[in-house]
Amino acid sequence: MSNGQHNRYTRLARITRLINANLDIKTLLEHVVTAISEEIIQCDAVGIYLPEDGERYRGYVSKPEVLSGMTIDLHVVDPQVDHLAREVISSRQSIYIADTSKDNRPDARTIDFFQIRSMLTVPISHGDELFGLVYLFDYGVPMNLTESEIETVEAYVHMAAVAIRNSQAMHNIEELLHEKQTLIEVMEQLAHSQTSDSAIDVCFNHIGDELHNHNVSLHIIDPVSKETVMPSKLSRKSDFEQNEWLNIHERMQMDQTNDELFQQVVQTKQSLFVEDVAQENRIFQEICDVFNIKSIFMVPMISVGRVLGVIVVAHLGEKPARYTKAQQRRVESVVNATAPVLIHLYNLESQESIIARRTEEIQSKNEELQRLILEMRKVNTEKELIMNTVDEGIIGFSMEGTVMFSNEAAEHMLETDTQLFHSIQSYEEILDHIENEEEALSDVFASYLNSDSIQPVSGEAYMSHPEKGLVTLEYTISSQIEEGAVVGYVLTVRDVTVRKEMEQRIEYYAYYDGTTGLPNRMLVHDRLSQTLREAKEHDQEMAVLFLDLDRFKQINDRFGHAGGDELLTEVAYRLQEMVSGAATVARQGGDEFILILPRLDNMAQATTTAEHILRVFRNPFYLEGEEVYVKPSIGISFFPLDGQLADDLIQNANSAMHKAKEMNGNTYRAFSSEQMGPDMKKIRLENDLYRAQENNELELFYQPQVRLSKNIVTGVEALVRWNHPVYGKIPPSEFIPIAEDTGLITSIGEWILNEACSQAKSWHDQGLCSLRVAVNISAQQFQRESLVETVKEVLARTGLEPEFLEIEITENTLLLNTEETVTTMRRLKSIGVRISIDDFGTGYCSLQYLREFPIDTLKIDKVFIDDIKSESSSAPITTTIIALAHSLGLHVIAEGVETLEQQKFLQANKCDLVQGFLYSKPIQASKIPEFCNN
Repeated sequence: MSNGQHNRYTRLARITRLINANLDIKTLLEHVVTAISEEIIQCDAVGIYLPEDGERYRGYVSKPEVLSGMTIDLHVVDPQVDHLAREVISSRQSIYIADTSKDNRPDARTIDFFQIRSMLTVPISHGDELFGLVYLFDYGVPMNLTESEIETVEAYVHMAAVAIRNSQAMHNIEELLHEKQTLIEVMEQLAHSQTSDSAIDVCFNHIGDELHNHNVSLHIIDPVSKETVMPSKLSRKSDFEQNEWLNIHERMQMDQTNDELFQQVVQTKQSLFVEDVAQENRIFQEICDVFNIKSIFMVPMISVGRVLGVIVVAHLGEKPARYTKAQQRRVESVVNATAPVLIHLYNLESQESIIARRTEEIQSKNEELQRLILEMRKVNTEKELIMNTVDEGIIGFSMEGTVMFSNEAAEHMLETDTQLFHSIQSYEEILDHIENEEEALSDVFASYLNSDSIQPVSGEAYMSHPEKGLVTLEYTISSQIEEGAVVGYVLTVRDVTVRKEMEQRIEYYAYYDGTTGLPNRMLVHDRLSQTLREAKEHDQEMAVLFLDLDRFKQINDRFGHAGGDELLTEVAYRLQEMVSGAATVARQGGDEFILILPRLDNMAQATTTAEHILRVFRNPFYLEGEEVYVKPSIGISFFPLDGQLADDLIQNANSAMHKAKEMNGNTYRAFSSEQMGPDMKKIRLENDLYRAQENNELELFYQPQVRLSKNIVTGVEALVRWNHPVYGKIPPSEFIPIAEDTGLITSIGEWILNEACSQAKSWHDQGLCSLRVAVNISAQQFQRESLVETVKEVLARTGLEPEFLEIEITENTLLLNTEETVTTMRRLKSIGVRISIDDFGTGYCSLQYLREFPIDTLKIDKVFIDDIKSESSSAPITTTIIALAHSLGLHVIAEGVETLEQQKFLQANKCDLVQGFLYSKPIQASKIPEFCNN
C-alpha cells in the first residue's frame, strides 16, 4: 500500500469516527473539506454548499475560510443561472471541467470573480436525497484531476452525505420530541382552561414563545353568515393594545372577507407564510403599512372539518421573518390542539349565555308585569281622581249610545245624579234639552253616530239651568278607537258662560269708550272706512266733523277728573241727540269727538250740523249744581274733496279744527289745501305715492324728438305724470325726489319701462315702424344688479326690438361707480339697446369718460339752449358739445327748444335731433300717431 493510499484510509477512518461521535454537522463538514484539500493538493479551494430556500445553495464551510476576500457564506449558487449546478443536481453525477474557457455551463460571474481555470462539482447525495454540492477549483492554474482523484473526492463527499443524513435524522428526532413535549404542555394548559379567552391565551403564548414573536391575533369567521371574517382577539403580549388594534381595523374598513390571502387559507384549509408582504399583491397593503408588518404567517383553526377562524402571526420591522418548516409545523400543532377545546368552550358559553339571558328575560317580564299591575291600579285611581277634578264634564257612551261612564262635573253641569245618570238607556234623555243655534245636541250626536267620520265634532250649545239661568256650553264629540276600530264615543262639555261674558266685555271696551259709551278711535276708523267704501260705490258725498272742547282743562282743574268725565258724558248725550240715525258720534280721545255724516246731498248739510251743535252748546251744563258753559271748536273735511282715505279725512278735519281754535273757538271751519303746510303736504304725498301705482294714478306722456335735417319724428321721450285725486296733476319735479328718497323710484322706473316698451310696440303695429322710445333710468335703478335682466324680460314680454329702446341716464350717474357703470352699459349694449347721456354739460363728466363709455347719444341740457342768445351766451359751449360728440361718433339731441331762433342756431351747427315746446309739449300716447303723420 502506498503512502498516499494509507493517508487516504487514515483520513476516511478519522471522519467515520467523527460521524459516530455525533459531532455537530459543521465540525464534521470542516473535517471533510480539510481532508479533500490535503488529498487534492493541486486544488486551491474546496467549498460545501447546502440548500437555503429549496432552490438556491449557500456556502457553508470552505478551505481556505476566506476566498478572494470574502467568507463562503456570502456566496450563493443559483441553479437558474449556474447551468453546471443544475446539471449536477438533476443527474446526481460529478462533473469535472478541465478548461472553463471552453465550457459555458458554469456561472460566468463566479468564473470571472475567482479567476477559475478548472473546477469539479460533486453532488452530496445518498439514494434519492440531495443534501448539497461540493466545489473544487483553482485560481488560475488548472488542477488536471485524474479519474482516481475524482473518485477519491467522491468518497469523501459520500462520507459528508452520511454525516448530513445522520445529523438530519437526529435533528428530526429532537424536533419530534420537542413538538410532543410542546403538545403535552398545550393540552395540559387547555384542559385547565375554563373560558374561551383563557384557551386562546394558551394558544397565543405557545405560538409567541415558539416563534419569538407575540404579535399573534385570532380572526373569527361569523357563525351566522359563515363567510365574514372579523378581527376578534389580540395577544396580551402584543406590541399593540387590543382596542387600538380593533379601532384601526374598523377605521380602515378592512373587509377580510374579500382578502384573497384570508380566503385562500379558509378555502384550502392550509397554512400560508408570506416572507415579504411588499412582494405579495393579494394582501391588504394599507393595514400592513399601519402596523409596519414585514412578514405574515396565517394558520387556519379547524374543528370537525370546519374552519373556525384564522390565527395570524405578524412579524414587524425591516427584515423578514425566518420561520423554519419545523417551527411552522409546531405552530400548526398548537392551533390544531386548541381548535376542538375552543369550540367546546364556545358552546358551553353560548348555552350559559342563553340560560342567563332567558332567566333575565323571565325576571324582567315578571318585574314588568308587577309594574304594569301597579301602574294600572295607579292609572285607574288617577283617572278617577282626574275625571272628578277637571272642570270639563266627560260622558262615555257605548256604540249604541248608552252611558258607560261620567264624572262629577258632567253630572253637576247637567243637573243629574250619578245613579240616575247610569240608569239612562238613551243619549236623548240627557242631550235633548241642550241646543245649538240650529238643532238639539241629541240630533248632532245622532248624526255623528251614523256617520263614517272619526274626526271630532265641536261647537257651542245652550241650556237653561235652574240656578244659573241660560248657560253657554262648548262641546266636543269624539270617537274612542282601539286597534283601529271605533269602540265607543266620548262627549266633553265645558261651561263657558263666564268666559263669554268676559269676551263680550273685552270686545266692548276694545271698540267703545268706557266713559261715554261712544265708539272709540279704533271703531270710528273702521266705520269711517266702511262709510267711504259705500260712498265711492254709490258716488256719494260725506263729511267728517272733528270737535274739540274749548277750556276743558279748566273744567278738569275745577271739578277734578270725575267732574270732567261727567261733562264728557253729557257732551256725548247732546251730540247723539242732534244727529240722524245713519250718522256716527265717537270719542277720539281726551276732549275730542268725531262725527261721521254719510250720504250728504250737499256740503251745506255738514255746515248746518256744525251750526246746530254750536247753538246747542250755548245751553249750560250742570256740574255739582253749578252752571258750566263749554264751547266747541269744529273742523270739517269732505269726501271726495279733502281726501280718499279715513286717515286723510280725520287729519284734515283736525287741521280745520285748529284753524277754528285760532279764531278763539266756538266756531267751525271747513278744510282747505292752504291750511296744509309744506312739510305736511310732503308727508301726505309720500304716503299717497305708495298707492299711486296701485290706484292707476300714474300716466305716461310722450314728447316727440325731431330730426332737423329731414324735419321728421324719429323718436319720443317717455315722461311720467301723477294725477293726484286731491291735488290734481303733480309735476315730476315735486314727486320724483320723494320717490328717490323712499326707494319707490325703482318700482316706478320699472313700470315706466314696461309701459313705454309696450306702447312703442303698439305704435309699430300701427305702422310707425321706425319710432324709438327713450326711457329715463334713475341712478338707484341703474345701480341694481338686476337692471339688465329686467330690460331683457320687458323686451321679451312686450315684443319690442332692442334697437328701438333708448336708455337715458344722467351725466352724474356715470360718476357713481365707474367700473360697475361701464360693465352695466356694455351688457345693455350687448343686447342691442341704445344709451344716451341726459343733461350733458351740467355735471363733471370728463372727455376721457366719453371715450370709455359705450354711449350713442349726448343730450344737451335745456339750460344751454335757453342761454344761446343772452349776454352770457352759452352758444360756444353748445357748439363745442355738438362738435365733440360728432368727433366721437355720437348723435346729439337738444332739449327745451322753444323758439325758431334756437332751432336755426342748432340746425346751422348740425345738431341731429331736437325736442321742445316749439314742436310739441309732452302729449298722450293716443295723439302720437296723428302728430307723426302731420
